[in-house]
Amino acid sequence: MATKVFILANKNSAEFLEVLAKKLWNIFSEKDGRRSGVRKDNAVFSNAERYYLVKTIKDLDTFNKIDFKNEIKIKDGKHETVDKIFFFITPELFWKSGHLDEGYEYALDILNHRLVKDKNILQIRFLSALPFKNLLAQTRPHLKRMVEAFPFFDIIGEQERILSDLYKEYSPTHFHLIKKLAVSDTGYINYLLHDINGLINSSNPSQEKDRYALNCISGLGYLDGSNLLTDLPNKYTFISRADILKNCSSLLNSLLIRVDNGDKIKQANKYPYRVLVVEDDPSYRTKLKDMLAPFFNVIDLIETEKDKPFTQVLKEKIPKESENYEIIFLDLLYKNENGSWAEESGLDLYKNIKAKNRFCVTPIITSLPRAMVASLVKEVDETGIPYHLLFSKANGEDFLRLDLKDKLPDIIKTVQESEKQKKMFKPIPTEGIFKGLSVTSILLNLMKDEKGLYDSIANIALSLFNLFMEDRLSIDAKDWEKGKLPSPQTKDNINKNYLIKKLPSILTHRLMVIDFALKNENNIIEASDYQDKVMKESICNLTKFDKAYLNTKLGFNIKKVTNGFKIEFKNFFPHEWEYISKFNINRDGKDLVNNYEGLELFFREVLMDLRVYEFIDIGLCNDYYTNVKDIDCNGEIKLENIKDNLSISDLENFLKALISKTNDDYFPIITQLVNDKSNQIIAESIPYNINVLLNKFEEIEMGCTIQQLQ
Repeated sequence: MATKVFILANKNSAEFLEVLAKKLWNIFSEKDGRRSGVRKDNAVFSNAERYYLVKTIKDLDTFNKIDFKNEIKIKDGKHETVDKIFFFITPELFWKSGHLDEGYEYALDILNHRLVKDKNILQIRFLSALPFKNLLAQTRPHLKRMVEAFPFFDIIGEQERILSDLYKEYSPTHFHLIKKLAVSDTGYINYLLHDINGLINSSNPSQEKDRYALNCISGLGYLDGSNLLTDLPNKYTFISRADILKNCSSLLNSLLIRVDNGDKIKQANKYPYRVLVVEDDPSYRTKLKDMLAPFFNVIDLIETEKDKPFTQVLKEKIPKESENYEIIFLDLLYKNENGSWAEESGLDLYKNIKAKNRFCVTPIITSLPRAMVASLVKEVDETGIPYHLLFSKANGEDFLRLDLKDKLPDIIKTVQESEKQKKMFKPIPTEGIFKGLSVTSILLNLMKDEKGLYDSIANIALSLFNLFMEDRLSIDAKDWEKGKLPSPQTKDNINKNYLIKKLPSILTHRLMVIDFALKNENNIIEASDYQDKVMKESICNLTKFDKAYLNTKLGFNIKKVTNGFKIEFKNFFPHEWEYISKFNINRDGKDLVNNYEGLELFFREVLMDLRVYEFIDIGLCNDYYTNVKDIDCNGEIKLENIKDNLSISDLENFLKALISKTNDDYFPIITQLVNDKSNQIIAESIPYNINVLLNKFEEIEMGCTIQQLQ
């Protein structure tokens, strides 16, 4: 753990704040640099032992030159940043002006420009010789929100509170709220709108509260360019209270739209996700595309076609197109040309899209109340739809645009989570009968919730396969079902009991095919050879080795070749990967990583990119590297420093060792490295046990990302 403290002070207060920050950190910290909730008066640890770093800024010139992104990096580290960042700021800096609130200007600059994309939570504190009410009274209107939002300490009158609370952290959620309502112009306008509406409906009017709100609004004059907002406090005594407050609400609404929808909306790097808009109103369809254009490169529309109703076009295109998009915006109600409701709604489309592409994110835009829409969605999808995927047309285009922009970060987070899940390996075939929704669902539930039952079925198949290998499998063998396989036409209607009955036969046939492929060069099976040895009357009632047998009934990925088929080794069951591994060990002495596509390159690249000290910490350095002294001397890991003939067992132990270090400071960097490198692997083509571990890294990184974003 490491903590960085930035002190923004004038020459008179800098030394005092440095001493205060240091002493309090010694009292309220653990040896590893984390804050403790228990006071440690007798602590004697040095700052170096605590990983505590301080940077004091005493003038404007230094502030302008400082690179905060570089400053928060741990010394000599390439990527690591400190875990905690504190700012202790004197409001009355007097660096460039006589304003008592000058320190808040620099805090805004840091939040909006200097560390705007940093994932850390900035713990900002203001320490002043002025009492809070005095400072607030003399603060310029546009900065009052900052004074109210961030922790403030009166260094003369609140010494006990400083002692107990200076390093007391607000939560990530609270920091996000501050940024939304106090730092963001649009957020603050929304906050003031809320206050004004509260004053309008108040049963106990207060002139003091009214004037305070008007002064806050007048501070937004710099956004408006006119005198309408600035003059509001002066008009209070000449116009009725109700009229002035309603006028305020109208002006703020207008300002909100102008500020948020003006030329300032620019997305430097558009999101790489493909978007489809499904809207029956041609003009609104185009407007939605325009709203989304600043944020996405690919925005497609489903357009009407000549002599075809729009709903007919949807029926034909949605099933085919849904797999090509990460985001599909839906309307809820579609109308026929005569104005009547179409026989299919957005809910039908929602259901069809999720059936074809369950990873697709599907926001709904409608004129109906959002609570009603959420309830309707739950009728077709028991998981429901989150609030940030619901949009209303009822308040007009301008507010839809604002709503879209405000919820966009949450939409993107949802897409990123879906993309992560999409990459995660599912240990079942995906072709033929295994494409059926019911088969997939039953199998995954068996493997997760009824593992004992699934394992017993796999063991029955292994026993039947062993009988075949010993030339003792007969057509009447128990659980073999004469080798019959389910009809492809039943794939969408197979129930659990029927599938459990048929699985031993299916899995046995698959093991036969895998064994034949392993014993032949390039995993190619000749049809005549397989038919002669397997498809005999004494073994099963099947007679034809063809695409229907391999792909449609058994779910293999295949390629047609002369006289037979090439089996692609991917999307196998766990017990099948185990059989493949044992086969390779019997053939090569051990199951080498170079037996699997992309796996050797992945392993070597990760070993080369990791720093040696990390492996010394883990205690595996000598297991994977040669000439370690040479590595330490040169400070670089080269290909010749990686041992030859690394095995699947080596890789499994290596990944487990990394996962065991989740609490180490450098673990997030290792996680990101492993995940980045694993993108070059075809996940479905490597052993199940390795995929389970790689999925674990994906889950860890996803969990960290979601936690930081929340």
